[in-house]
Amino acid sequence: MDKRNSPLTSKTLTPRLIRKGDAPPCLKKGPQCRGCFGWQNMIHAAETNPSWRKYPLCCEITGLTIAY
Repeated sequence: MDKRNSPLTSKTLTPRLIRKGDAPPCLKKGPQCRGCFGWQNMIHAAETNPSWRKYPLCCEITGLTIAY
């Protein structure tokens, strides 16, 4: 994601950790996790659209959960 083109460059949002997740499968031996693209899209939505900030973002693969 190119932060230079983000409308929030003057005010950076910092997510807060709700639940720590396990290491993603892509860092382990075996099949790779393909969920990172969706995760990046959820973070971008929360950074650019205030209505998404009322929901926690959760990775179903690792359990990592954050909120803005």
